Amino acid sequence: MEDANAKKVMQAHARLRRDRGNFDPVFQELRELCRPDTSEFTTGTSVPGEQRRRIYDGTAPWCADMLASGLHSYLSNPVDRWFSLGVPGVPLHELGHEEKQWLENAADTIYAHYSAPGSGLNPGLHEVYMDLSTFGTSALYHWVEEGRLKFRSYPLATIWIDEDAKGDVNIVHRTIKWTKAQVEDEFGYLTEKLSKLKDGDQVTVIHEVSLNSNYEPGNRGMQRRRWKSCYVCQDTGETLEESGLDWMPYLVPRWTKLCGEKYGRGPAMSALPEIRMVNAMSKTMIIAAQKMVDPPLMVEDDGYMLPIRSNPGGINMRRPGAGPIEALPTATRIDVGVDMIEQRREMIRRAFYVDWIVRGQKKERQTAFEVNDERNQMLGLMAPIVGRLQEELLGRMLTLSYNYLQRAGQIPDAPAPLAGVSLEVVYVSPAARAQSTARGQGMMAYVQQLAQLLPVMPGLIDSISEDNFNAELQDQLDVPRRVLLSPRDVEQKRAAREQQNQMAQAAQVGPAMAKSAKDLAQAKQAGLTLDV
Repeated sequence: MEDANAKKVMQAHARLRRDRGNFDPVFQELRELCRPDTSEFTTGTSVPGEQRRRIYDGTAPWCADMLASGLHSYLSNPVDRWFSLGVPGVPLHELGHEEKQWLENAADTIYAHYSAPGSGLNPGLHEVYMDLSTFGTSALYHWVEEGRLKFRSYPLATIWIDEDAKGDVNIVHRTIKWTKAQVEDEFGYLTEKLSKLKDGDQVTVIHEVSLNSNYEPGNRGMQRRRWKSCYVCQDTGETLEESGLDWMPYLVPRWTKLCGEKYGRGPAMSALPEIRMVNAMSKTMIIAAQKMVDPPLMVEDDGYMLPIRSNPGGINMRRPGAGPIEALPTATRIDVGVDMIEQRREMIRRAFYVDWIVRGQKKERQTAFEVNDERNQMLGLMAPIVGRLQEELLGRMLTLSYNYLQRAGQIPDAPAPLAGVSLEVVYVSPAARAQSTARGQGMMAYVQQLAQLLPVMPGLIDSISEDNFNAELQDQLDVPRRVLLSPRDVEQKRAAREQQNQMAQAAQVGPAMAKSAKDLAQAKQAGLTLDV
């Protein structure tokens, strides 16, 4: 009996493959010239040792790796929490201490899962950034296993996508090559057709995640959830597993996207003409250098016995009177080729933003402030890329993680003022802070200007709220709440300090008052009077 669901999935997969047909040759060329360690797009197979046959210049692969490393460091640093949680439209300093502490604890809980051994997030994100820098599209899979968040990136060659009318990814297909044993390990059983396969035979399994046409809000039934997950064996035409999901587990960010296209375009695609050119020029330069080091030889016709032996210690037999073997003169200008190649390399480095990410050494000395300001300016110019990655990758990943952990009870209930309130992600990575440094810099510039005016206009200081200024600066610098006292503790500390000051003043005034009283008593005894 024909499996109608499997047939529907395979027909959808064939359509998605056709839709990406125009991109596959370009992706394959980018793979060969820029990212040779990923899967093939057109042949589907990769021969070990053959991945780099077309690469004669390593500038493009190096630039892609530098861009991926820079994004990983400046956007989602693996050793420092790069996000926090907040309430939309409410500045953090206007929240109570308990609410701030809960928001920080919730962010710490999520980050603890991200940095836990075995989560797979950091290696997965690096692969995602590598694919983004090369192909402009990547895929990260997010799931929960034994109460722990798990992540895995998949090669773009195995991913096909579709979009809804708003441009959001609403269908993802992934193909997997599995042996019979792997299918049984994944699903716990084998169909009759699969059981007849040999142990080493591989089958292609399609994993489809799409919107569920039978979705019923509020219904927790597996077949009534918002998203549908389906595994289909393409070789046997059978459905292996169906389930329901509350959220799309695939995160598919795009670097930049043209209107009407589903797949993104990355820096490597923009620099593809230069990458082709520099590899062709490098190949020509290698041949030219070979001619100079091991030039063609000129010998007289019928003067030597062939073959000519040009190896060290080689013996060549020649006829009497034959002239010597000479090198063929070549008027090769290696220096011209080197200059032209360097020009192309510089254009590739700029296309990958390497000149922004990797600072060149400057001859003049710079202060730490100047270095930091220059870095912030360069990161600030990446605002469009940073914004898109936060929207399509990091923001959705954090939303998924929060929902997973809250449902599992690993994030405690919010305090009463935040109960039922929507939260937002606040990015505190270096790249995110570079986009919002103007506010903090404006505050510090105001203080500097005010300090110059206070000698002639001392009343200006009365217009500043010390507590509000301090709270705003704490928000700008993302100071951990655990090192700050609550407002009640601050008031108690101030009251105690005031009491100590009063006692100190009393201790200073006491001896003087006692001496005055003694002098007055002695004056009375002597019969002296004081006119008041």
